[in-house]
Amino acid sequence: MSAATELEKLSKLVAKRAGGTMALPQIQELLTLDEDAYQRDSPRSVGKTLRVVSISFSGVKNTGEVIECARTMADGVNLWVADNSKGKTSIFKVLKLALSGNDSLDKEIMGWLREAWVEFKIGGNSYSVHMTKGENDRSPIYRFYNANRQVLQAFSPEQVEAAQSFKGVLTNYADFIENLFFREFDYYRLQRTQRASQKDNPNLLTVPASWKTYFKAIFLEANDNSFFYGNQSELVFQMLLGLELTYPINRLKVKADNLKNDIGLHKMQAAPQAAADPTRLTGLQTDLQEIERRTSVLTQALTVPATPAQATTLRQLEIARNRYNTLSQLQTTLNAEIISGNNEHNDLEKQATRAYRSMNESTVEMNKRNRRLNDLTEYEQFGEFFNSLEVKTCPSCSHDVATARVVQEKKTGSCRLCTDHQVPAQAIEPEAYAEQVAQLQTEAQGFKVDEYNFKVKLAGLRHQQSLLTKQLGEKKERLAGISLQPVITEIEQLEKAASAPPPVVVDVLATVTEMTALNVRKAAIEVEVKALATPGGGTDTQLAEMELKVNLLEIARTELLVMQAERSQTVVHQLEALYLKHLQAFGLLHYEKVSIDGDFRIHFTKHEQEFKFDELSAGEQLRARLGLYIALIDMDVQFQNGRHPRFIMLDSPAGEEADQTFLEGLKDTLAYIESALGSELQVFVGTAQRELQAAVSPEKADVRTRGEFFF
Repeated sequence: MSAATELEKLSKLVAKRAGGTMALPQIQELLTLDEDAYQRDSPRSVGKTLRVVSISFSGVKNTGEVIECARTMADGVNLWVADNSKGKTSIFKVLKLALSGNDSLDKEIMGWLREAWVEFKIGGNSYSVHMTKGENDRSPIYRFYNANRQVLQAFSPEQVEAAQSFKGVLTNYADFIENLFFREFDYYRLQRTQRASQKDNPNLLTVPASWKTYFKAIFLEANDNSFFYGNQSELVFQMLLGLELTYPINRLKVKADNLKNDIGLHKMQAAPQAAADPTRLTGLQTDLQEIERRTSVLTQALTVPATPAQATTLRQLEIARNRYNTLSQLQTTLNAEIISGNNEHNDLEKQATRAYRSMNESTVEMNKRNRRLNDLTEYEQFGEFFNSLEVKTCPSCSHDVATARVVQEKKTGSCRLCTDHQVPAQAIEPEAYAEQVAQLQTEAQGFKVDEYNFKVKLAGLRHQQSLLTKQLGEKKERLAGISLQPVITEIEQLEKAASAPPPVVVDVLATVTEMTALNVRKAAIEVEVKALATPGGGTDTQLAEMELKVNLLEIARTELLVMQAERSQTVVHQLEALYLKHLQAFGLLHYEKVSIDGDFRIHFTKHEQEFKFDELSAGEQLRARLGLYIALIDMDVQFQNGRHPRFIMLDSPAGEEADQTFLEGLKDTLAYIESALGSELQVFVGTAQRELQAAVSPEKADVRTRGEFFF
C-alpha cells in the first residue's frame, strides 16, 4: 500500500469517527506529513551490521611518558580487564568519540592525546576515522576516509585525498557521522516537544533526537546507571524493530502538542478581553483546582499504595526469592555435575582396568614368544652339533664300521649297523628355522610396543582420574557450603510481614461515585470558564477550530496505534519468544513469560507474578537489558527483521551485580553469547572482574595485571 493510499485510508477513518465535523479534504490536509511518511517504516532488515576492526591512539604525557595503545578486534565478545580507574572507560570513550562525535574524554586525557585511529565496517564498506592534534592545538582535526588504514598506507597522496570524505573540527564531524549512520541504517530523527529555556518564552519547541542521543539507546553502553533500552522513548524501541507507522505516530503527536500550545497561547491573549465577570472566573478556577486535588486524593485511595515499610519489605522479599532460586539452581547444577563426574570417574576406572589387563596380556604373550624363540635357538644349536657327528665305531663291539655300510646308509637309508631299520633324516639346516625365528622376534617386539602403549594410556587415565577427583572435591565442598534454610526462613518472615493488612480500608463504591460526580462538575465548570474567557461572551471560532484539529489528530493517532498493533503482532510475538529464550539462557530460569503491552512497555512474569523492569533486582536488570539487545539482534539473525547494528558496549557491567552468584551469571551470559552468537555480533566489555576472562578465549581478552594501567 502506497503512502498516499495509507493517508487516504486514515483520513476516511478519522472522518467517520469525527461524525462529519470536518470535510474529508481538510482532514486529509491536516494529516498530511512529509513525503512517504506513512510508508517510512518496515520491519525488514537493511542487512547491514557495524563491526569495529581496530582502535589505536597515542600521545605524550607531561612527564614525557609516551603512550601507545592499539588493539585489533574480533567478532563475538571482546574483553578489557584491569582494575578500576586504569583506563578501560577511556578506551570506550575514544570509540564513542569516533562513532558519534560525542567527546566525553577527561580533560587530562585530551591534554596528552595526539592521535587516534578507529577503523570500522558497515556492511561491506570499510571506513577509518583519524583524529590528530598538534602539541599546542586545543581543537583536534578529524578526518574520515572511505577505506581502512592498511589500504590508505598503500595509497599515493592523491589517492588518500580522494578517499577522504570529511576533514574538520568536532562540531562539523558530529553532523557528518550522524548523517552517515542515519543513511546507512535507515534511522530517522524522532521528535519531541519541550518548553523554551527562557522563563518569559511561552512557545513550545520541537526538538529532533540527535545521533548522540541515539548512540546510548542503540549500542546499550551500559554502566552502573539504571536505564532500559537507553532510557529513551518507547519510539526508539519501535524504530529499532522497524514497526510500521512509528514515524507518523511520532509526527502526529508532535503536531497535536504544538496545536495544544497554540490553544494555550490563544487563551492567554483572549483572557484580558474577557470583561464579563472576573470575580466569577476566579471562583470557578479555584473550584477546578479543588476538584483536581480531591480527584487526586480519591485516585490514590483507590490504588491503596503500600506503605514505605511494606514497599521495602516487598523489595527485600523479591531479592530473597531471587537468591533462593539462584542457590537452588546452583545446588541442582552442582549435584548434576557431581553425579556426572562420579560416572566419568567410574568410566575412567573401567578403562584403566581394561588397559591394565591388556598390558598384562601383552606381557604374557611377549614372554611366550621370547621363550619359544630361546627354545628354537637352543634346538638349532644342538641340532647342528649332533648333525655334524658321524658314527664310525660300533658301540657294542668297538669295531670300525665298514665304509661300504656307510655308503649304503646314505644311498638307501638302511642303518649302517643293523640293516633291518631305516634311518630318519636328522639333518638340521639353519635356514629351516630362520623364518620362524624372525616371525617370533617380530611378534615379541609387537607385544612389547603394545605393553608400552598400554602403560602410557594407563598413566593418562590415572592423571585424568586425579584431576577429576580434585574437581569433584571442590564441587562437593562448594555444595556443602550452600544452605537454603536461612533463605527459606528469611522468605517466610518477609512473606508474613508483607501479608499484613493495609492500614486503611477504602469504600470503593462510595469513592467511585464521588469521583463521577466530581468529573461531571468539572466538565460543567470548564464550559462556563470557556464562555467567560471568550471576548464578548460569544463563540471563539478560531479556538474551536484548533480544538477540533487537536481532537482529530488524537483520533488519527489512536487509529494508527491500532493499525500498528495489528500489523506488528507477529514481530512482537517473535521478539517476546526470543527475549524469554535468552533470559533463560542467561540463567534466569524462573522467568516464565515476557510480554510487551500496547505502549511498548515490557513486563516480566516469574513465580506467576508480573514485574516491571524497575522492580527487578540489580543483577537481573543487567541481564534483562542485555537480553533485550541480544533478542533484537537475534530478530535480524533468525527472521531478518529490525535495524539493530549488532554492536553492544558494556562498561563495568559487573559493578551492578549484587553478589558472586550474579557475577557467575554474567560470566555464563557472556560465554553463551560467545558460543551461540559469536559470529553474528560484537560485544565490547570493560571490567575489573577477572573471573569474566573465562567467558572467552585468551586471544579475545586484553588483561592487565593488578595495578597495571592500559595507558
